[in-house]
Amino acid sequence: MTEQGSTGPVKVETAFAAPYGFAEIGRKTFEMMADMQKGILESLLLLNRQCLAHAEVDAKLTSEFMTKLATAKSIPDATSACQEYANRRMKIFEDDTRQLLAAADKAVPKFLDNGFRAAGT
Repeated sequence: MTEQGSTGPVKVETAFAAPYGFAEIGRKTFEMMADMQKGILESLLLLNRQCLAHAEVDAKLTSEFMTKLATAKSIPDATSACQEYANRRMKIFEDDTRQLLAAADKAVPKFLDNGFRAAGT
């Protein structure tokens, strides 16, 4: 079917084909963004669980340290409690850093695989 346009006959099918192409691009973009948002939410939920676990461990460690410090009968006992606390805090810090880097390693490829790499190149 053709209609008369200002520059001559125009096929109606061709005139309506462009919006459908844009709709398909929009649909794909929406799906990509929804997948990215889902990945971000999953990462945030995991981070939230890790933070809660960390808070529990930190509270327990601090409680144990305060108990040992309160029951210390001499300066060497107090020093030993402080050194043990500092060593355990460093171990926790190492573990937290390792977990953070692992989470970042998992999150960054998700963003790159979802089209940021293709959009940037």
